[in-house]
Amino acid sequence: MSVEGLEKRNVEIISPRNDTEQTSIVAARFPGKDPAEVARRLKAAQIMVSLRKDFVRFSPHLYNQSDDIQQALDRIEEIL
Repeated sequence: MSVEGLEKRNVEIISPRNDTEQTSIVAARFPGKDPAEVARRLKAAQIMVSLRKDFVRFSPHLYNQSDDIQQALDRIEEIL
């Protein structure tokens, strides 16, 4: 997931950002939005995410390509 792309959409990144702790997994909150609804709508668009307490977890994998990330960002923009 593109952290920069999420930040441009005013999404709160709660994953570690420093070089020693950062991974490809991105945990994010969507201010003013119900995280369960965000996760449901992303999954309905075939974007696989996990709902964790009050945030949504993205886990891009080796098989995801830049087009997949852009599709997720586009859908997030629609949701917001």
